[in-house]
Amino acid sequence: MIILFIKQIRITLLLLDEVKSVGYFRDQKYLEIIIYPVQFNPVQNELTVNTKYNVEVTFTNPTTSVNVSTGVFNSVASGMFLNYTSNGMSASTNDNVQGNGQINWYTMTSTQDAENIIGDYLILTHGNFYDPNNQNNAVYEIAEHRAIYNGFDVAIVDVQNVLGLFNDGPEDQTLFFN
Repeated sequence: MIILFIKQIRITLLLLDEVKSVGYFRDQKYLEIIIYPVQFNPVQNELTVNTKYNVEVTFTNPTTSVNVSTGVFNSVASGMFLNYTSNGMSASTNDNVQGNGQINWYTMTSTQDAENIIGDYLILTHGNFYDPNNQNNAVYEIAEHRAIYNGFDVAIVDVQNVLGLFNDGPEDQTLFFN
């Protein structure tokens, strides 16, 4: 049974898909598209429901490797991307070939401070666990594990600090982490 709520149907005439975003997941470039399976043509008063799609991904003269290793996030990437070839690496795989990473605790005073956060691994934690002076807390143990085991530079941020930057500000502010 299919239940359609008219308020939620996107009315399109000839638009079958659109590009939602282009970006990077670690070093893997991606393109996110939206496909509209339900389309309504108000001129012809016709509702079309598409149930099967054939998605073909082709690369013309790529300048870099099409499939880039995402390290310990490999299983996430292979679940998210249509054409991503898994290399079998997971978060339990020790890929530390460059030595130990650094652990840094950050407090931001403005949204622009986010651009100065450098890290391979970002931990957003509740203020109760944000304690840079306590190396015996669970957040530090996780960060230390990733820094030693995977060689990641780990950034730790208090989520309340981040949310506090948006109080009474424009609703469309965005943080950009490096």
